[in-house]
Amino acid sequence: MNCRFFLAFAVLCATPAGAKDLIRCTTPGREEAVISLNDHQLGKRAFDCLTADFTAGLSPCAPPGGYGLMGVNGQSGPTRFVTRPTDYADLTATVVGHYTTAAKVAFFGGLQQAGKGYREDWVFIINRQNGIATLTEKDKGAVTFLCSADKQRF
Repeated sequence: MNCRFFLAFAVLCATPAGAKDLIRCTTPGREEAVISLNDHQLGKRAFDCLTADFTAGLSPCAPPGGYGLMGVNGQSGPTRFVTRPTDYADLTATVVGHYTTAAKVAFFGGLQQAGKGYREDWVFIINRQNGIATLTEKDKGAVTFLCSADKQRF
């Protein structure tokens, strides 16, 4: 093995990952909502995560254009990730969907019950041009947040 290659490989492996890109959203009277972009990777897919008081104590993650499933059929353990609603239609689980466009970043969540379908409980959409986000929760009015980009510091 080439010694230079080995040394370069060892340095690359020891280099810590870069700081995560965060979106922090605040509004009076509510806890801060934080989105961690490219939080982690599973295979070749990057996952974004959301931490907020409206996610029922969860910090759900999903790939852009996909869905994260938690508590599948009453089991604890790893979260499942799927790309189509039909992939979870026969399950009972908490579902979080996520997508991004040039204009917005969106997360939405609810409960999927086998045989009964999906019930959406909340939608959180950030306008990328003006930094204003809107949270709409089931049976509640809309709440506006002000968001800004940030970097994880350590």
